[in-house]
Amino acid sequence: MKPIRQSIEVARRPEDVFSYATDFARFPEWQVGAVTASPIGDSPAGPGARAAVTRKVGPRRFARTEVISRYHPPRTWTVEGVGGPLTAHAHGTIEPLRDGAGSRVTIDMDFEGRGLGRFFIPGIARFAARRQIPKNLQNLKRVLEQSR
Repeated sequence: MKPIRQSIEVARRPEDVFSYATDFARFPEWQVGAVTASPIGDSPAGPGARAAVTRKVGPRRFARTEVISRYHPPRTWTVEGVGGPLTAHAHGTIEPLRDGAGSRVTIDMDFEGRGLGRFFIPGIARFAARRQIPKNLQNLKRVLEQSR
């Protein structure tokens, strides 16, 4: 299946968007499903940085570890939710607009199930993600443009 893809334009420099979007501690500020996010260890954002993240999907809460697997400031990053029957892959891309004064942010989201979970969990996760990603991007835009 193709990843879920959504984009939005933000009136902030790519460097500002990148540093905010990859800061685990800020996930609950702009990601609808993120209830808590606490970095694990003292590592700064970058490849291998990890966080304990609790996400709400419907009435249920799921705690898991999320890891930055790719980190190329200020253009691309990938965060993966690992452990359990589902691995989530969120890939972000930032394109500069208006000579670097603005940004186009694109999020690609995909899921991979394991064991019996591979038959039904990715479909449930994709359904929730299709609803949440546009809201997340609107929140990202609102927060970043208000903090100017």
